[in-house]
Amino acid sequence: MPGGGAGADRGLSAADPSDAVRELLIRLATIGDHGDPADYRDVYTDDVEWRWGADVQRGVDAVVAAATQRRAEGSSGPGSGTRHEVAPRVVRVDGDTATAASSFRFVRADGEVLVAGSYADDLVRTPAGWRIRRREVRVPARSVAGLLAAAAEDAPDVIALVAGDRRLTYRELDTAVRDRAAGWSAAGLRRADRVAVLAVPTLDRAVEMLAVVAAGGVLVPLNPRYTDAEVRGILQPARCRFLLAPPSGAGHDLLTDVEHADAGLAAIQFTSGSTGRPKGAMLREEPMLLSAAGWAATVGLRRGDVFPVTYPLAHVGGFKTALLSPFTARATVVLLPEVSRTSLVGMARELPMSVLSAPPAALGYLLEAVRSGELPRPAALRTVVTGSAVVSPELVRAVVDELGAADVVVAYGLTEATGVVTMTRPGDPVELVCETIGAPVEDVAVRVRPDGPPGTVGDLEVRGPTVMAGYLDDAAATAAAVDADGWLRTGDLARIGDDGYVRIVGRSADTVIVGGFNVHPAEVERVLAAHPAVREAAVVGAPDERVGEVPVAFVVLRPGTAATGAELGAWCAGSLADFKVPRRLRLLEDLPRTAGGKVAREELRRLAPDVG
Repeated sequence: MPGGGAGADRGLSAADPSDAVRELLIRLATIGDHGDPADYRDVYTDDVEWRWGADVQRGVDAVVAAATQRRAEGSSGPGSGTRHEVAPRVVRVDGDTATAASSFRFVRADGEVLVAGSYADDLVRTPAGWRIRRREVRVPARSVAGLLAAAAEDAPDVIALVAGDRRLTYRELDTAVRDRAAGWSAAGLRRADRVAVLAVPTLDRAVEMLAVVAAGGVLVPLNPRYTDAEVRGILQPARCRFLLAPPSGAGHDLLTDVEHADAGLAAIQFTSGSTGRPKGAMLREEPMLLSAAGWAATVGLRRGDVFPVTYPLAHVGGFKTALLSPFTARATVVLLPEVSRTSLVGMARELPMSVLSAPPAALGYLLEAVRSGELPRPAALRTVVTGSAVVSPELVRAVVDELGAADVVVAYGLTEATGVVTMTRPGDPVELVCETIGAPVEDVAVRVRPDGPPGTVGDLEVRGPTVMAGYLDDAAATAAAVDADGWLRTGDLARIGDDGYVRIVGRSADTVIVGGFNVHPAEVERVLAAHPAVREAAVVGAPDERVGEVPVAFVVLRPGTAATGAELGAWCAGSLADFKVPRRLRLLEDLPRTAGGKVAREELRRLAPDVG
């Protein structure tokens, strides 16, 4: 370790303890910024008598001065063409711990901020003396282009993307995205132009999606499983300038010449909403990067981690969580042609996956393969993140005991909040992982309404910079979802404990979550009702071991008509993505009603598990 090992910092003493503090912090500052974190793990002194307040601040001032001098001398930095600016930050002192930190920014010659963050030296009193742990807190770049440029600067040779036998390093990815961004501009893409992209999980398509945003466009991702009718239902309200569908060819499909005001958007993510009509959640670029970095930091993603993508790139959990989050950590993203037992097992056999974010169904594929002997226990697997459905204690224990993961993390989020809202934390006990959706991630606040003491059940609401800018061209829906103070109504009923962890107790909306995808009953009911033989239909969710929930339909036929469950299922398949099609269906003479005349959905939910 440059500057001496652990023993070099033993025995620091001085007549004035503040001098020892100052000397210790300067020693840490001059060790250098490029050592492995393990180099600092055993650095401690047992002779420093700590004096709080001004002593700590003097030490931090010395660290900042030393770092600034080294920057001025050009003795360190992320690469040519950038400068590294350092400024002091607030020191936090809490009992037997203290944090001394300095902020930094990597800035290009033209003034663009590539990435910002802080180095922090944590000092903790232990029986062995004062222990020092250096950590880096990375704050995201302000743009996708800046994020990739920064990654290319400080991790040029780390593999960024893998798809089959194709690979791109971070240097190559940055170059490819810049080339394609230039191609989009040459094709006539203007800032804030909307580009609909059929988000197939290929390396070239991932590059194109990143390039659209890097070029200043607004991504409108389309799920490849959507029908033509569903695609039209998005293209028309989105007023996209371009459509990119397989095979490729940016700029070939010009849809409209409408210009849009620049609102700093990265994507318009369409969700069916409670009415079943497509609604476009407008997601801003900087908050998307903030959310991506928060997810990566909470999970503990590291440089070089192998991270398979199990969510579609059209999903906010695909583009943001599965691409941008690993990029903030300089991890390696693995794209799968499909999420199936064959593809997952093949990937796990070939690559040392270390962090996996997947719904229970995908975890089940891996568990089956390990149990059958088809797949060795993944030796590198460290953390598994899930959250598509209620997580059973049995699944958590199996992931730890049989797959070998050290931690299972449960995440909760929604498109309108740019994805993640709350997460459990690595190291949480099984009870917290299975019974809660965790605590809010950094920069996000949650509450339940109406107000009450901890444990009160109410409507879960979210506020923070990652809340959407609104629904596209729908002021009424935006006002119904987000109040004047910026609180987003999630539609879920929850309670928040004294520990700050959130427990979901039900959904005030009737959304069915199928393997991580939202299926809104109104949308399916409208398709069923369009069948000539159908008088009325109601759809609810029923538990399913593989995907969490499945839609179950209850149908009342018109007098004098006939239709079978298979016929109605085929009817739905012609208009809906396959995960929205009812898995089971029962014909009724009439739907049960409440006293007020509404469909008694709770009664249907009780019946749904028994529908064959």
